[in-house]
Amino acid sequence: MLFEIGLEFSAAGRKVRFYEDYPYAEDYDPDHRELNWLPQTVSITFEPKLKASSAYATQMRGLGGSVRNLEKRLRMYGSAVDGRSLGERYWEVLPADSTALNGQQEKLDCPLVLRNPKPGFRDFKKLLKTFRWHDLEEVLPVGGGDCLDLGCGSGRHKPIIESSGYTWLGLDRGDSKAANLRSEAAALPFQSGSMAAVVAWQVFEYLESPESAFAEATRVLEPGGVFCGSVSFLEPVHGRTYFNLSPLILEKLLARHGFMDIEIKPGLNGFALMLWTWLRRSKIPVADRLALPMAFTMLAPVAALIFFGSWLAQCLGFGGGHTMEWLSKKSPLEFAGHVMFSARKRART
Repeated sequence: MLFEIGLEFSAAGRKVRFYEDYPYAEDYDPDHRELNWLPQTVSITFEPKLKASSAYATQMRGLGGSVRNLEKRLRMYGSAVDGRSLGERYWEVLPADSTALNGQQEKLDCPLVLRNPKPGFRDFKKLLKTFRWHDLEEVLPVGGGDCLDLGCGSGRHKPIIESSGYTWLGLDRGDSKAANLRSEAAALPFQSGSMAAVVAWQVFEYLESPESAFAEATRVLEPGGVFCGSVSFLEPVHGRTYFNLSPLILEKLLARHGFMDIEIKPGLNGFALMLWTWLRRSKIPVADRLALPMAFTMLAPVAALIFFGSWLAQCLGFGGGHTMEWLSKKSPLEFAGHVMFSARKRART
C-alpha cells in the first residue's frame, strides 16, 4: 500500500525515494529489464544499524534468532548492496516517466524481482517439521487489545494469548468452565470492530456453517485485526465434525470475507495424525505416543532418499530439482493433517 501511495506522489511531481526494507529485501534481486527506475546506494556506519535492529526483540526470531546471526546477515546484505563497503539502496522513478503512470503502468512495476533459489539440503527440514505437533504461537503475532478465543475449551491457549500482549476472552458453545461467555461462533455477542484479534484453533470442523463464523470474525475485528488458528484437513472424523477444509478453500474463504496478508502453513503431517488417531482409539495404553516416531521412521528415510536422488540429478544436470521443491514446499501442505492460518482484516472492504 505504501508503495502504491509512493507511486501516486511521484506521479504528482513529488520527490519520492523507495527504500529497500530489510529483511524482506534479502529475498529479492534488482530487475535488470529496462525499467523507469534509478537506484542510489549510500554507505552506512554499521554499529548504529546493528544496535537499532537489535532493539526489535520480539522480531528476533525472524531476523536470525540472535544478535550474532543478525549481525552476519546485515553485513552480508550490506556488502551485496554496495559491492565494496556496507551500504543501503533506495530507488527513484526517473523524472521523464514519473508523469506517465497511467499510460505506462507496466514499466513502473517494482524494480526488484523475487529471488528463486535452487532447492538444497537445507529445505528438507521443512518436511521434517511436519512430524511434530504445532501450536498457536507459530501464527499469532505480538499485539495488544482484546483477543477472542473461539471454542476456547479448557482455556489452554490463554497463557499464549496473554504472553503475546492481548487480553484473553474465552468463548465456547459448550459447558466450558474456563470460558467467559457461552455463544455460537455464527452469532458473536460483541460490537463490530471491538476485537484486536480472533483465534479459532480446531473449531471450524465442528460447525455446520463455517462460513458464517468467518463472516462474524470479520465483523467483530477492528481494521488490521488478526484472525488466526488452525483447521482439520486430512484428520479423520473425530467427535461431531462436519467439515475438513483444504488449504485452497481456506485461502478463498479468508479472501472472500475481507482478509489480506494471508499466510497458510502446514501443521502435523496427515499420515502421522491418522496413525495417532488410530492408535488412540485402539485404547492400548500409551500407544498413541508411538505414532509420531513410527510415522517418522516409516516416511522420513524414504523421503530423504527421494530428495537426495533429486539433488544428485540436479548436480549432474539431469533435472531441475523439481522433486526436492515439491517435497519441501508443496507436499507438507498437500498432505497436512492440520492447516494453520494467519490473516489481517482489510481497512476497507
